[in-house]
Amino acid sequence: MIYAHIPTGYIISNLLFRKIKKCHVPYKQFLFMGILGAVAPDFDVFYFFFKDDILYHTHRFYSHYPIVWFSLFLMAVAWMRLDNYNSKTPSLAVIFTLNGFVHLILDTIGGKIYWLARIGTVGEAFGMQQYLLWSSATIELFILFAALCLWNKKLIIRFFKIIAGL
Repeated sequence: MIYAHIPTGYIISNLLFRKIKKCHVPYKQFLFMGILGAVAPDFDVFYFFFKDDILYHTHRFYSHYPIVWFSLFLMAVAWMRLDNYNSKTPSLAVIFTLNGFVHLILDTIGGKIYWLARIGTVGEAFGMQQYLLWSSATIELFILFAALCLWNKKLIIRFFKIIAGL
C-alpha cells in the first residue's frame, strides 16, 4: 500500500486515544506519534536514496520485519504497564509501535511481507515501477475515506448528498 498508511494511523490513534486518556497525553501529540509510527517502516527509503547506490525492495529491509515491530510493541506495552500509566512517554511508544506493526499488515494486503524472515538478509534490487503496481487500491481508498469521515463527520453527509443528486 502506498497512501493508506497515514489515514490508518489517524484512525487507530483517534480511536485509541479515548482508551489511553488516563496517561494525560495531549491529543495532538498522541495523534502525531501514531501517524509517524504508521509511516516509520518506510523510512528506510531515505537510506536507499542518500546512502546506498542500489535500491533494494523496501519490504526486504529490517524496518519491514514483523518480528522487529512486534518486539518493540511488546516492550512498549510492558513499559507502560510497569510505569503504571503514570507518564506519557510509554503510551506514545505504544501507539507508535502499534501503528508501525499495522503498517506491515497493510503491506501484506498490498504487497509481500516476509513474516518469517531471518534477520541478516536484505533482498534483491528492484525498480521504481514496482511501487506503482499494486492491487489494493480499493482498500486504500476505503481507508482514506474512513479517515476523512472520522476527521469531518459532515463530509460523509455531503458525499452522499452529491451521490444522491447524480
